[in-house]
Amino acid sequence: MKRKLKRYKKEQNQKKQIRNFEKRINLDINLLNLLRNSFYGHSLLHLDQDRKKLTNSLRDWYIRSGHNQKFAKLSFQKNRIEKDVVRESPALYKMGLRTSRLFLFMLLGITTSIPFASHDFKTIGDMKDSETSEYKGINMKFTIKQRE
Repeated sequence: MKRKLKRYKKEQNQKKQIRNFEKRINLDINLLNLLRNSFYGHSLLHLDQDRKKLTNSLRDWYIRSGHNQKFAKLSFQKNRIEKDVVRESPALYKMGLRTSRLFLFMLLGITTSIPFASHDFKTIGDMKDSETSEYKGINMKFTIKQRE
């Protein structure tokens, strides 16, 4: 991904947006890896440090998705993280699907018009139209609505 985005970072008017986009995708990939290591095969949830790391990563994901810090902290608790992940599995699935779609299009050499919708970058839930912020990716404009 770094190699594909390198040419866009050279343009001053897109540099910051591309860096933010890359940072967000890398954080999503790290969360997906933590989830895989926690629930599939490695089963690291019995270790307190790994439970805490997964909990914090899920909270950060919620904050990146437009939720406030207090809501994120209430939504993901270390002592019930398995249930919290199950509850949020549709939104986590959507994040994994979006990340996979991004890499598939990049492998095909398509980097300028990857088909994303505004709801691809948010968790599932009701959004207020008045709290809309714009997110610009690789020559693409996304509208991300934030939760109440």
